Amino acid sequence: MTVYLAAAWSRRKEISLIADQLNKIPGVCVKARWLKEPIKAKEKHCFHFCQKRAQVDVQDVKKADILIRFTDDLRRKLVPARLATGARMFEMGYAYALGKKIIVVGGHQPIFDYLPGIIHINDVETLKSFLLREAKHGR
Repeated sequence: MTVYLAAAWSRRKEISLIADQLNKIPGVCVKARWLKEPIKAKEKHCFHFCQKRAQVDVQDVKKADILIRFTDDLRRKLVPARLATGARMFEMGYAYALGKKIIVVGGHQPIFDYLPGIIHINDVETLKSFLLREAKHGR
């Protein structure tokens, strides 16, 4: 079962650690190359760099069986404006349009979190248990 992780760029280190934990679950393979991509391009190459990064993310979402989006606790920590791009929301919308299974870890944020079929999980430990059950049943 291939899994794509979507989260705010500012949480990349944290989500990379979670990816490592999820990859230890038999039958689960995290494919989210954004977690390992270069930090930024030189100014003169920014357009092509960003275009390529977006294409890679779309490819990873398309290949995934499940998209997992991590919400941000906006009560405790605001996402800096330069990082509040909404890329993870685009990725979730794309996955929804493709009919992928979608899991949201954390609370509801945008109105689209209320769509039928979106699975809500409170925390990473519960997510790991859920994925273990899914992998065992081959879903």
